[in-house]
Amino acid sequence: MICPNCHTPITPSGKIDQRTTRWRMRVRLYAAPDMTEPVCDTDAELAPEVPGQTIVTGLPAMAEELQTLAYAFHTRPGRTVAGLETETLEHRLKSLRPTLYRETGNSPKGHGVWRVPYTVDGEQWLARVDVERADA
Repeated sequence: MICPNCHTPITPSGKIDQRTTRWRMRVRLYAAPDMTEPVCDTDAELAPEVPGQTIVTGLPAMAEELQTLAYAFHTRPGRTVAGLETETLEHRLKSLRPTLYRETGNSPKGHGVWRVPYTVDGEQWLARVDVERADA
């Protein structure tokens, strides 16, 4: 979300987000027990190593986009999705930030993979979000 007055990103919980880094993301959803082939891929037409085409401003916006995509994929009457609540994703972003802001091995600064486990009607799922700076 963007504030209509100052055009600053707003987190899903309604706070002003001062981190205005633009991120390129690609979301893949995996179902248990076989978590090797994605059931859903936002950029399925691209090779697996190619970054996604979706660009968001600020990590909270990325969490909101993940939540929207996963709910759209899973939502049917009577289904229960757990682990993708706004508060849960905001908490999980805390572990992603250090990864994105340091260089490690073959992964340059500004690149990372965010793995978010969740359940649908008690079955295990995994959302894999490949993230990189949009200006990288």
